[in-house]
Amino acid sequence: MDNLKEKIIESSIDDYKKLSKDKQMFVLGYMQGVLCNHSDKKQLQEAAV
Repeated sequence: MDNLKEKIIESSIDDYKKLSKDKQMFVLGYMQGVLCNHSDKKQLQEAAV
C-alpha cells in the first residue's frame, strides 16, 4: 500500500476515534449496511449466472 493511502487510513481512524460513542455506533451501523447491501447484490449476480 502506498504512503498516501496509509495516511488517509490513519487520518480516518483518528477522526473516528474523536467521535462520541453514539456517532461511532452510527458509522459502524452504516458501514454494516453498505457491506450487507454489497453482499446481497453479489449473491443476486451469482444466482443470475
